[in-house]
Amino acid sequence: MTHVNVRRGPLWLHVLLLLVLSPLLSPTALARAKEPEPGGARIVGKILKADGQHGARAVVHAIHLESGKVLHSEPSAADGSYDLRGLPYGYYEFAIDADGTLHAVLQPVNLPPETKMSLDFVLSDAPSPQEGAEAGLPIPGFDRRATGTAEVQGLDRVPFLKSKAGIATLVGGSVLLLVLVI
Repeated sequence: MTHVNVRRGPLWLHVLLLLVLSPLLSPTALARAKEPEPGGARIVGKILKADGQHGARAVVHAIHLESGKVLHSEPSAADGSYDLRGLPYGYYEFAIDADGTLHAVLQPVNLPPETKMSLDFVLSDAPSPQEGAEAGLPIPGFDRRATGTAEVQGLDRVPFLKSKAGIATLVGGSVLLLVLVI
């Protein structure tokens, strides 16, 4: 019987790499890597009326579909810009309260972790569809119905590989591949 001795590099190099990488591969570090950054994701954009005017003083309501939690923006600026911060990742429905009318956004949006997304909303003059005998659409977390609609104008977001999580995944995968090869 012959014995083949396969050498993958000096033992001291493996021990050194293990000592350097062990804090990164601990269960605590791995659990931390899965959690979104404190503060969560962010959505920014503008609110426009059907006639092209800016939707000043409008409030954007984001309804997190998994938890049912409703998050609110501050009233939009004179140019219609708004900013929603600290959002957990997941799917959202939106409602915009502008000039006393609640507008339902009929398209749900998926918000990835640690993302800054740009969404513009265009408010419609058309009434929302009726459900049953009551006018308007029910919005989760609200005691009144949406009597207007709005459309999402853009879904621009930072690509995963340019985000902090994407870069960390590439670096971690490269280091792990290097350890396995050596």
